[in-house]
Amino acid sequence: AGYCLGDGTGCGKGRVIAGLIAHLWGQGIKRHVWVSISNDLHEDAQRDLNDLGAGVSVASLGDVLKMYGHPNSGRLSQAVERRLGPGGHGVLFLTYAMLTSAKRRSEEPLFDPAVSRLGQVFEWLGGAS
Repeated sequence: AGYCLGDGTGCGKGRVIAGLIAHLWGQGIKRHVWVSISNDLHEDAQRDLNDLGAGVSVASLGDVLKMYGHPNSGRLSQAVERRLGPGGHGVLFLTYAMLTSAKRRSEEPLFDPAVSRLGQVFEWLGGAS
C-alpha cells in the first residue's frame, strides 16, 4: 500500500506522513519508505517522528550510499539494516532522483534489484512476500 501527499510548503505534510507511519508501526508494519524532493529533509522526517513519540528510526539512503558506496542487490538491504539496527526496521528516506537507475534496457524488469534502485528498495521492503 502507498500514500501520496502533495500539499504545498508548510502545510504539515511531514507530520501527516509521520502520523501514518506511527499508526502503521503500531499495527506491526515495521518497514517504510519516505520519498521526498531533498535528502536534507530526512532530519525533518526524524524530528516529526520523534515529536509524535513514534520511536521509529530513519535511515537516509543518501547517507547509506555515501557510507557504503552503491551496493548491489542484497547489499543495499544489509547497509540499510546497519543504519537502522537489528531487524532493519524503520524508515528508508530517499529522494525521487535516487530512484533513477543507470541505463536500463527496456527488457529488464523494473523491480529487478540487480539493475534497479527501485528494485533494491522493493527488495528491502520484503519483495513480493
